Amino acid sequence: MRIVVSLSPSGVDLSATSLKFGHLYQCEIATASELAEEVESYLALCNEARPHEALGQRIPLAAHRADQYLFQA
Repeated sequence: MRIVVSLSPSGVDLSATSLKFGHLYQCEIATASELAEEVESYLALCNEARPHEALGQRIPLAAHRADQYLFQA
């Protein structure tokens, strides 16, 4: 898996902030394995189900398949 960090102009990692406040802080997580499951669930939501404004309201996985050049390093 390749993880890309998205920073705001102030240097805040937006993806980590969204993960913490938008998902993890709303769950009761008792173990490291539960944490891993919740992070995986959130990443799947962001990459496979939720449209992104920067991609023209496309889902990242669909955008990647259609425009692979967008994601090349």
